[in-house]
Amino acid sequence: MLAALKFGVEKVIYTSTVGVFAIGPDGKTSNEESSAQMDDMTGHYKRSKFIAEREVSKFLDKGVPVVIVNPSTPIGTMDRKPTPTGEMIVDFLEDRIPAYLKTGLNFVDVDDVAMGHWLASLYGKTGERYILGNKNMSLKDFFQLLANITGKRPPAVRLPYLPVLAAAYINEAFSRVTNRRPRIPLTGVRMARGYMYFDCSKAIRDLHLPQSPVEKAVEKAIAWFQDNGYIAVTKLRGE
Repeated sequence: MLAALKFGVEKVIYTSTVGVFAIGPDGKTSNEESSAQMDDMTGHYKRSKFIAEREVSKFLDKGVPVVIVNPSTPIGTMDRKPTPTGEMIVDFLEDRIPAYLKTGLNFVDVDDVAMGHWLASLYGKTGERYILGNKNMSLKDFFQLLANITGKRPPAVRLPYLPVLAAAYINEAFSRVTNRRPRIPLTGVRMARGYMYFDCSKAIRDLHLPQSPVEKAVEKAIAWFQDNGYIAVTKLRGE
């Protein structure tokens, strides 16, 4: 941001996250005006993004033309790490998800997120935030979508929140001893306490954000994971 100020750049597109917004009550959508506080942030990632967005916003008063975009949960190709969502897809394909929690997310094709950045550079208004998202889905419905695409059975058991939270604390402590990645990430479980649903109408209206079908994004993600060796056996329906 200091460099942008020094050299007088035409526009800055800063990538934040929907994680900086307050979550609405059970099943209700949040938007760009859903303000939150630091105490609302779960985990180091959210806290760091919350702090960073505040620092970026300070440069508006210094004359830097900043537009902030807040992606939701991207799905698609090139998920190399993979992201937590990509890992969830891989775990489903490898039969490692026996149950689910009562929660939900806003999913979006990662290509639409990339396009949203470009569109923000063209149409975004200085000082505004835009949620780059698409479809709100419960976790149960998301697993059903994966089942429809792959022909595999979705998890049928819904676990209560508190026992899973307790297991996550134990697993987190165990992972520190073994130095292995926890199978039940504590931050993920704590975030799953509410539905992370978002209203993306502002970006659709002002930026003309595309709304590619999430189903196609999931298909692309599955194919990419298969082609790049993230799962052992090809298990798509009809193969």
